[in-house]
Amino acid sequence: MSIAALALDRYADSTSSVAVKENNIGVDETSKSFGAHLNEATEKKCPYSFLAKDGIINYKGVVFECDYQQNAITLGNMYEKEKEPELQENSLIEQINSYKTELYRKLLNNETEVKIRIGSQEFSDKEWDKLMKRVDQEQERIQEALDEKEEKQAEEFMQAKMAKA
Repeated sequence: MSIAALALDRYADSTSSVAVKENNIGVDETSKSFGAHLNEATEKKCPYSFLAKDGIINYKGVVFECDYQQNAITLGNMYEKEKEPELQENSLIEQINSYKTELYRKLLNNETEVKIRIGSQEFSDKEWDKLMKRVDQEQERIQEALDEKEEKQAEEFMQAKMAKA
């Protein structure tokens, strides 16, 4: 039964009760509509609560939860989402305190190194020296390759010159 059909049943129930009052005919429990029984059975109120089973409305595969405190239906439990940032905040505070403790321990034991920011990276003196050593080695390798290429071209030029003569 769809939501619209149940709503129409509810509307039909209210119009039939008006007709009964006009005719002064009594209505017994068996002649009440299905929607009226559902409305009487639920003490907690939320939109479409007559479709809820244990506070859950499953309509065409979409699961809604009845929020009886705010008289609303929600997609999922909204209260857990409000608690989630608080948990993340506590986790962040714990990480900051852990970092402070580690930094304090390093300062006491003189284990800290000065780091210099270059672009998006930071380098300590040791890291910078290591990087520059690798850069120097790569430049030397490139220069050696260029020198070898020049020597080879010079030899080929000399051989070509001797071959012409």
